[in-house]
Amino acid sequence: MERSKQRRRIRLSNQPVTRRARSARSAQPQRTPEPIANGFLNHSFQAVAAENQDGLTNRGSTENSFFASVDYFTQLHGLTLDESKISDTYPLNIHQTYQQLVNLLHKKRHDMTLVIVQDEVTPPTLATYVRHEMGMTIYFIPLRPVWDLIEAKACPAATNVLLSIFHYLNRVVNVPGFKEGSYVHYEMEAIADNYDQDWQDHVAGSESEDDSPDYDYGKDIAEQFRLGDAMHTLIDLPDNLTQLISRIESFTPASKAEEQLKEVADRVVSLYQQYPERTIWDNLLRYNIDPTEEESDEYEIGHDHYLSFVWNFNDYILESVIESINHNLQNSCEFDEPTAFQLFNQPHTEVYDTLPFESLLFPLLCDLVDSINDLTTDYEKRKQQL
Repeated sequence: MERSKQRRRIRLSNQPVTRRARSARSAQPQRTPEPIANGFLNHSFQAVAAENQDGLTNRGSTENSFFASVDYFTQLHGLTLDESKISDTYPLNIHQTYQQLVNLLHKKRHDMTLVIVQDEVTPPTLATYVRHEMGMTIYFIPLRPVWDLIEAKACPAATNVLLSIFHYLNRVVNVPGFKEGSYVHYEMEAIADNYDQDWQDHVAGSESEDDSPDYDYGKDIAEQFRLGDAMHTLIDLPDNLTQLISRIESFTPASKAEEQLKEVADRVVSLYQQYPERTIWDNLLRYNIDPTEEESDEYEIGHDHYLSFVWNFNDYILESVIESINHNLQNSCEFDEPTAFQLFNQPHTEVYDTLPFESLLFPLLCDLVDSINDLTTDYEKRKQQL
């Protein structure tokens, strides 16, 4: 009985089975829908101009100036735009027009570049330029050979002709002289400073025998500067220009070397008469490859890097200067070269794409240097025969 009661109590104590309540679901992070592949191809965006671009905010004057230059350019070069491919949206219309013209011009002229120029005076306008490639040629004119001929009083008529030519090149054409302010002079000053310090350390005995210089090049450079100043004093005499034509016309060659000088001198007279006021600066165009970068002179190749009077060819000092120029050439993004530049702010009847003055000048300089060397060689031969 006792057992039975216990069982009954057990059955009576049974309750309906309760189910476990579900736990609260944790919050899921919200995510953006996954993008549809190539969805951007189904959308188009209007051109946006930055607010700080003064040349673009004034739409009326910008479009008037630009498209007027487009008319002048296309008429001169005989090009036709496909206006169906040009948007009415500003400034996209300018960009599309420019790109189409670039492609059309490239099919006709691989050597000509089309750009849009603007400054404080000129609103956005088309322009073209053709560069006179200088290549790797260095146009250095030596002074020492002529100085030695003057000191020896050899062939005075020829040296007077050379002094007149030098004056014209330096004072009229603006070929940099071998004097303070020129690139060659600056490089030689730097070389002199380095050699002076090395020489002083050598004299003081603070350098090892392997590192010590065997010659005082700083003293040599100082002497070149002194003689260069003396030579330029002779070159700068006003009579050299006023008597340029008369000296050359009255010059009678006495040797084959002087005949070559006469031929070069006649070309100088012709150049001077055709372009009496032209200078090397007139057609130089300096520009940045990347206009967003700040201008820097550190690795610019100016015209005085490859065009200048120098003291002498045959010495270690000039070789060091040329090494410095080669280093700058390898690291330079900017190069001052003569450039035929044509701005289309008005109608033109002829394409300006040649540089007749420069095309005559640079070959003339090469022949002049050859003539100076031949004169020196001829004089040395005659001196040995005495």
